[in-house]
Amino acid sequence: MELANDTVIKVEGLHKKFCRHLRRSMFYGTLDVTRDMLGWRYDTGRLRPQEFWALEDVNFELTRGERWA
Repeated sequence: MELANDTVIKVEGLHKKFCRHLRRSMFYGTLDVTRDMLGWRYDTGRLRPQEFWALEDVNFELTRGERWA
């Protein structure tokens, strides 16, 4: 017996940011890894120069039998 609300995938508050320039992106990545290794906190919700939000606060839910096209 299937449940009426058989959630298979649920996404809430998805964010993804990108940087417009490869070199700057690589620098930011190195900086973030170094900060993480040292245990320093960083505000990931803040955009740095040349960054932009590709996805911001995306929410969706798929239940069994549904498809996303």
